[in-house]
Amino acid sequence: MDAPVSVIIPCYNGKDVIERAIRSVYEQTWRPAELIVVDDGSEDETVKFLRELEKRYNGWMRLIELGRNSGGPSIPRNVGWDAATQPYIAFLDQDDAWVKHKIEIQLNFMLNNPEFDLTGHNMKIVSDYCEPEYDLKSFRWRSVSKKTILLKNHFFTSTVMLKRDLPFRFEPNLKYCDDYHLWIRVLLSDYRGIYIDLPLALRFRPFFGHSGPSGELWKMEKDELKAYFDLLKTKKISKLVFPFLITFSLLKFIRRVVLSLKWR
Repeated sequence: MDAPVSVIIPCYNGKDVIERAIRSVYEQTWRPAELIVVDDGSEDETVKFLRELEKRYNGWMRLIELGRNSGGPSIPRNVGWDAATQPYIAFLDQDDAWVKHKIEIQLNFMLNNPEFDLTGHNMKIVSDYCEPEYDLKSFRWRSVSKKTILLKNHFFTSTVMLKRDLPFRFEPNLKYCDDYHLWIRVLLSDYRGIYIDLPLALRFRPFFGHSGPSGELWKMEKDELKAYFDLLKTKKISKLVFPFLITFSLLKFIRRVVLSLKWR
């Protein structure tokens, strides 16, 4: 039986990496019921390749073409979310991949602990695809509280699985912080989240310092500050907490800049 999970991958000009991501989903020990790839206005070469992959996977992969680039991953993620048919949703970025037991471990945890609405896990930086060694039956996990999610993003998008019927979506006005903003809103609305300490996802670039979104540190920081302003506006955080979060965020930004220099 397929796992009751819809996997969503947004794609933009990802011809060189998207097949690796898709294959890592297809080769799961507990294969998700469906994969939804949302193309965000890619050039013709990528779109043609995605259409070929859709035919190759014969009904398991569904391609949605937006036609015009939306400017960020939030809209294609939301489109995929709205089109999903399964009770659980997992996200994967086009240039990341999963290890083969990811769905089996994470979904079993959520099925056995239905009080949790969102889970994420560790992620390992690698140069080539590999299967990390881990104990499938014994691993640590910890609850992510409202306080801790405000201070740190515990969930990279490619590690997250959540319940489809959560009444939230990614914020399109945030290009670099739409995921963190979503996790905060979920947990501040009395839903529960868990972090699983297993490297079930693989990243093929540093978190900070290279080209692409992780290299545009100040733009990332501005979006995080926008997210905190939105949380204040919507009364998710108080006026007393707000200045502390802004200060703490700027200190984290300085640390990220220092870390980025080490990768150069």
